[in-house]
Amino acid sequence: MTTIKTLTVQLPIIGMVKTKNQAKSFFVVQTRSGTEFEVYIHPNTRFDSLINLDRRSRHRMSINRQPSVESSEESDDLNDYVFEGDLIAVEGTFHMNVGHGRYDALTVHLLKSHLGYYHFEHTFWWKGQMENMANKWLDVLFGDKRTYELDDFAALYRTNLNIEGQPFDDHTQEMATLSRLIYGLSSAYLLSGEDRFLNGARAGVRYQREAFRSYSADGRFCFWLHARKRDRHGVYDVLESTFGDDAGTIPLYEQIYALAGLAQYYRITNDWETLQDIGHTIDMFDAMFADYPEGQA
Repeated sequence: MTTIKTLTVQLPIIGMVKTKNQAKSFFVVQTRSGTEFEVYIHPNTRFDSLINLDRRSRHRMSINRQPSVESSEESDDLNDYVFEGDLIAVEGTFHMNVGHGRYDALTVHLLKSHLGYYHFEHTFWWKGQMENMANKWLDVLFGDKRTYELDDFAALYRTNLNIEGQPFDDHTQEMATLSRLIYGLSSAYLLSGEDRFLNGARAGVRYQREAFRSYSADGRFCFWLHARKRDRHGVYDVLESTFGDDAGTIPLYEQIYALAGLAQYYRITNDWETLQDIGHTIDMFDAMFADYPEGQA
């Protein structure tokens, strides 16, 4: 059995501050697993306030230090920024040598800028995060447009993108991914009241119906296609899943995904056609997927 005697690895950690030692320039972080790290800080250690997707600094601490021969910069940083009982995140390097470990902090992320609430406990945090995501989705899909129609989704919506966020040559539009986009836009409208997000969600719902909805011949049950594909030969619908073990079947989870965006959209609009689609899809669940005791409905 080989024993590792020396190890150096970049290791992010998050946990509660248990104690701090200003004289030796370290503080102890206890992670959720119960593991404790002595986190050492240095003149090059950065203290950053947690930022949201908008990349704006929320550092609000007012530090007015007086030069002192009795304390170091590291000691002052510990006194000003690190408090016992606070949740804190650290990026750093863990060194192990013959059973002895040491953690050197590169960046300490402060999750609040003063004694009181964490940044993510404020209402603006989640509203701002959702607005940033929803605006990015719409900007990437539709550019400078601020109103959206069914045809915009038909022409520009893609599921498969490359590492640069650009579409592949195959024009695949998966229903489940579209439904989750509609859910996100509807949620963004609930949090912000921005008409742009409602407009995008409405156009997405219209396209989901137009492109993916399929009713049974008697109108009792609603099914949803797996995807639409376009190639040089034309556009064709795909009802059955193409994923791994589910290939060639109509899996229940994909049909459930179809309702995610519709249900959230219905919450903000009370649109009767949306409710009708949801109801007939659930009827399909009960008739074709439900497992009853001893096979009896």
